Amino acid sequence: MMKKRIALASALVAVSLAATACNKDASKADRADKRVSDNIQQQFQTNQPVPQASTSQLRGNLIDILKFQTEGGSSWSYFFGLGTGSGKPLYSCPSIGDPIPITDQLTNPEKTAGRNSSSTAIGQMEPTGVFTGDSAGTNVICLGAGGEPYKLYWEGFVMASSVELIWDGSAMVPKPGGGVSEHKFTGKK
Repeated sequence: MMKKRIALASALVAVSLAATACNKDASKADRADKRVSDNIQQQFQTNQPVPQASTSQLRGNLIDILKFQTEGGSSWSYFFGLGTGSGKPLYSCPSIGDPIPITDQLTNPEKTAGRNSSSTAIGQMEPTGVFTGDSAGTNVICLGAGGEPYKLYWEGFVMASSVELIWDGSAMVPKPGGGVSEHKFTGKK
């Protein structure tokens, strides 16, 4: 019985040493691949450097969108059926802000698991102060005829616009003389 235990322990040590040797070889290969990739990247940076701008229109637009989402503004929401194919909305309403996916939350339900190198990454809060998820469901705060807000949940696609739109038979287009959000988009770069 003792000989079997010694043989088993020896076999486990041998397997462990072999695995360690394979990992060292893999590490050498990984380091070699990284050096090649680093050299290629350095050549690209030397010959075709990434342009550096002092301002960015894209960033300015994202800032405007974030301000609209966090500071609020009037909008118009349009509700489309899944798979209807017509492109014509089934419902529309004046609304407050942007549509909200049903999975957006004010708290993060995930917990950190593990420590140090074995830790699991958790989702991060968006700049709007919510945690997002994947869903086809959307909540919209619509405004009734008297301006009173009401919640509408929709399982199809929802589009929102800061200008009132109409269906022209083939697409959604700005309504002539239609309403415009009071939010001022700066477009600053």
